[in-house]
Amino acid sequence: MLAPILYDFKRALLRPATLLALLLFVLGGAALSYLVYGTFINMYPQANLYAVAVASGNDTVAIHGIVYDAYGRPVDSATLKLVGGGDTVLAEIRVGGIFHVEVPLGKLKEASKIVVETGSGREEYRLLGPVSAIDKVGFMPLGAAGVSRSLAPGEGGVPEMEIAKLYFEAKMILVSMKSGESVLLIRAVNLTDPHSPPHVVLEYGFAEGGVVSGPREGETGSIHYRRLGVLDDYVAYYRIRVPGNASVLVIRYSGGNVSGEVSITYSFMIPVEAAYAGVVAGSTGISLFAQFFPIIFLYLANMLMAKPRGSGALEFILARPVTRWDIYVTRYSAGALIAVVAPLLFIAAMMATNKLLLGVTMNMDDALVLALGLMGAMTAFYTLSYMLAASIKPGRYLTVSILLYVVFALFWSAIALIVVMVLGAGYSALHDTTYAMAYFNPLGASSIASYLVQRDYGAVAEASTASPWLATLSTLLWITLCFTIGYFRFRSQD
Repeated sequence: MLAPILYDFKRALLRPATLLALLLFVLGGAALSYLVYGTFINMYPQANLYAVAVASGNDTVAIHGIVYDAYGRPVDSATLKLVGGGDTVLAEIRVGGIFHVEVPLGKLKEASKIVVETGSGREEYRLLGPVSAIDKVGFMPLGAAGVSRSLAPGEGGVPEMEIAKLYFEAKMILVSMKSGESVLLIRAVNLTDPHSPPHVVLEYGFAEGGVVSGPREGETGSIHYRRLGVLDDYVAYYRIRVPGNASVLVIRYSGGNVSGEVSITYSFMIPVEAAYAGVVAGSTGISLFAQFFPIIFLYLANMLMAKPRGSGALEFILARPVTRWDIYVTRYSAGALIAVVAPLLFIAAMMATNKLLLGVTMNMDDALVLALGLMGAMTAFYTLSYMLAASIKPGRYLTVSILLYVVFALFWSAIALIVVMVLGAGYSALHDTTYAMAYFNPLGASSIASYLVQRDYGAVAEASTASPWLATLSTLLWITLCFTIGYFRFRSQD
């Protein structure tokens, strides 16, 4: 039994149109990566600068900063360009990680923007204020903006004129709400002596909603502070984990005659991983490609069953010592194996290209969920198409199968909307209704898989009707029923 299956599999696989279909899956995976790359870097650039320029005397300026990627990771090799009018490059500096470089003050004053270039991206930053401010206050922030707390003298227990002693700013990058992984960037300037880096002790804590000053670590109160470290440089980089049951990060600094705090509300931030997962698994990612992949299996069913039936080729084979069961199973198995192999090629190509373009890719668990969803969807739709190819008149196969493809792949969301409107459930019920109706669609496993991946990263609203177990049962029922009905229809034909 195995030899005929392998023969038909090889025969189906080596056809030019089938090889082209598999190539399209590979190219589709690569194309999805470019789509992800283009969308993702617009939200989270790959070349980011967080720095401060400090007047250092002798008509020079010291730039202290860090270049980091979308995930907040320091970039080992980058180029900073001071660009003036007419996009004239006034200075070009090679930097890496946390850096300290000096540039002529005249060059910085002449520049209108700073360009950051890395191996995976390029970003432009307009200067945050007039460079002439350096002459007055001795420093100037460069690159991305952070959060600083402006306190009036005497406010919140701050001594008179403390606000003029330390410039302190923080920026948080929420990498994953799932794990709480975050990056905290800090830049600070000792305003009483800008030539010397600040020296303060950092603590951090979390609060829900508004921020209320609390006790230090070990004491009771509304905020439990933990030691973050000692800031003894103009720019610092820390990795922390934030809890999901809080919404505000509070950074407190103290040392010498200065103390204060900065709060960052992170509950409204879109985590980097959530943005990535939302693009990959969302309607502009795998879900978009999953709408067009079924056409390939519609063609395979036509090639393996409908066309041979119409041309009389099956009658010639049945004249040999083989049964209709042998023919039905071996030809079905050939297409089903392709339905398993093709999604794996697609996911593998997507992950490899993502790694090349973004330096990151999906973890294996999420990739497996998406691959299984695509496999189930493609196998179920192929089984439906194969049933039609084996049971209805060959001349009608393409018409009926294309019509079902249009309904299930293209119009199903519109049908869900119509159902909601007819039931008078309101637009708010559309989300749950869409996933509830996925079980009545042979392609529904792909939608549920995409939802599960996005849900784990907080990239989609919770849907009470989306269940992996129901999706698995639904897919198995589609495959079993269509396979069985198709066989009995095929066996009963003359």
